Amino acid sequence: MSGEERSIPIQLTQIAHVKARPSVYIGSKTPELIKMWVFNSDQKIFVHQHVYVAPGFFKIIDEIIVNAIDQYVHFPRHVRNLIITLQNGIITIRNDGRGFNLRDKTRTVNGEEVWIPELCAGHMLSGDNYDDTTSRITGGTNGIGMKATNIFSKKFVLITQDGNTAFRQEFRNSLTEKNPPEIRTMAKSDNFTKVSFMPDYEFFGHTYDEAFEKLVQNLLMTRAYQTAAFTKLNVTCCGVNIGKLSFRDFCKLHIQDNPLETTIVEREESASNYPIQLGISVTNGDYPMSVLLVNGLFHYGGGTMIDFFKSQIISKIKPMMVKWIEKKFGSTDNFSLNPEKIKNCMFVIAMGHVDKPEFESQAKAVLKTDKKYFKGYVLSDDFIKKCWNLLKNTINELCNSSIRKKLTATSNKKLINISYYEPARLKTNKTQASLFVVEGVSAAGSLSNAISKTSITGLSNKYYGVFAIRGVPLNVI
Repeated sequence: MSGEERSIPIQLTQIAHVKARPSVYIGSKTPELIKMWVFNSDQKIFVHQHVYVAPGFFKIIDEIIVNAIDQYVHFPRHVRNLIITLQNGIITIRNDGRGFNLRDKTRTVNGEEVWIPELCAGHMLSGDNYDDTTSRITGGTNGIGMKATNIFSKKFVLITQDGNTAFRQEFRNSLTEKNPPEIRTMAKSDNFTKVSFMPDYEFFGHTYDEAFEKLVQNLLMTRAYQTAAFTKLNVTCCGVNIGKLSFRDFCKLHIQDNPLETTIVEREESASNYPIQLGISVTNGDYPMSVLLVNGLFHYGGGTMIDFFKSQIISKIKPMMVKWIEKKFGSTDNFSLNPEKIKNCMFVIAMGHVDKPEFESQAKAVLKTDKKYFKGYVLSDDFIKKCWNLLKNTINELCNSSIRKKLTATSNKKLINISYYEPARLKTNKTQASLFVVEGVSAAGSLSNAISKTSITGLSNKYYGVFAIRGVPLNVI
């Protein structure tokens, strides 16, 4: 287009806009290396690894699982089972309990009368999470989730039963085609919702081969184990009955035999008290490590809740740390322990509900709720002592590392004004050098003279230094 030409604006439909700008709704459609905790179906543990996957692809799977968790949050006495399957690229997620309301119909913004399941699965910006005057502790927020999964799928089928009434509707080709809803009266009363969809793998830059199927299975197993821990649902995934999973057992799947301390912390003096389960372990400190589940969502990028609890622990163990360093090393003057280094040595696993959470993006990989929200969550003195005992060895190593660095820095400095000292002349790798300690200046002079005669003695002042002491050391052997 030349500089003189004017572009003509166009208007997209909502579906076309979602396809054209997926990052606004689900995250990037481009595969990338993402570091996250993934359940390894072969080893039967969680592994912290890089996975090559489009964030948007992972999100459309997660949206349907989160919908099932939301149903549990709304109706915990009725929703008891969650079944996830993967077969020939088709992902199916089924939860029992109350299905969609099939006793009433509703209207779209255009006045079209539709069944409620069709509205929620096939019409953008529909949902029941828009009332901000009440608490909202579900994963759904913007009325996009299930519709986004539908739009990025070649085929999407929703089946739900409410009592004796059953509903089935099929959508195809990114929600551009749909069959009329099928309504049937069933002889047996039941309540469930089942969603089956074939993602548009090619759109996300993925080829559905054996290797990618294994990755998808591991991602599904990851979310299944997380759901089993977050809820009291009996979860089955890819033929594996996970059942119900305690928080401690969930933590152990990540840290195996490493030490672990867990607690449940509640907000002090608050009407909206949503307990948070917290697990603390130790790492090698190479980089921050955490697992964060909020309202059933997996924030694989961490977030403010993790930062809040790490900072609180560091702040409260500081007096114990100072006292311990003074007792062991005499003083804290030689130590400047960076709190960030200690934080990196903590592996924090946290999960709980947050009212109206905020996220870094629609992909919801990072929780961004203001840290002030968590202010009332105060860890007990007893748990802080347990954290200190957990971290003591790590802090000891950080102290020793600090000492080694200072000694190294000192040894690299030029030594001056030391009487009767002749250092080895080796400039690098001084572990190869040796020092002769002799009694008296006369002995030092004789030895230095001998060392300098390399051809006769085989010694060299490059590798041997000499230091003369005055007097005779006390023999204590």
